[in-house]
Amino acid sequence: MTSKAHPIMSSNVFAFPADVQRAYQAGLYADLKITCGKSEFMVHKIIVCSQSKVLKATCSNGFIESSTNTIDLTVDGISLVSRMIHCLYYGTYEDFHEGDDAGDWKSAHQLHAAVYALGDKYDLVVLKNLALANFNKLATRDPQGLIESIPLVYSSTPDSDLSLRNATLEKIKACPSRFLHEDVKASFQKVLLEVPEFSWDLHQYWMSVAPEPTGSAKRRR
Repeated sequence: MTSKAHPIMSSNVFAFPADVQRAYQAGLYADLKITCGKSEFMVHKIIVCSQSKVLKATCSNGFIESSTNTIDLTVDGISLVSRMIHCLYYGTYEDFHEGDDAGDWKSAHQLHAAVYALGDKYDLVVLKNLALANFNKLATRDPQGLIESIPLVYSSTPDSDLSLRNATLEKIKACPSRFLHEDVKASFQKVLLEVPEFSWDLHQYWMSVAPEPTGSAKRRR
């Protein structure tokens, strides 16, 4: 990836010492190869497997990867895989950049939702936490970007994982009228129809915060 975007960093994410990072950059002592299409990443099992139970299991338990010391993650796409590996060593990953990421993601919201889903897939808590923090940092001034991420937010994680879904609802709660503006109204209506789980969550939220009728209002009914 040749993106010029700046890495995003969270104080809650651990980064390995500079010597370990330099060893990764130089390919020193690497004992595991991760491939993604034509790209290859020479990494260290102790770094990768200590952070991902899924990749740890892939490198053991008699799977072919345990003998070849090669894991093919082509199905996940280079945009996500490169960010995941960078996060494992540095505790950061590159932000959305329209020039390089336009073919994969429509917005920064969508990118961070996809990174979160990848963290869930490989049981990488460090990646999930960072992606959620980055998603939360995005301002609500880009409602279209948030709207475009909603189908991915709801389709890419299990129903038991509410972190990203709740973050989405909180963003709408912060500025609900913005999602009724003419420039995004049609897109928002489309998502409400196409993602019924989101519609129901939003309905539940508004019902929970709606004021109860006063005694006089009850009598008038």
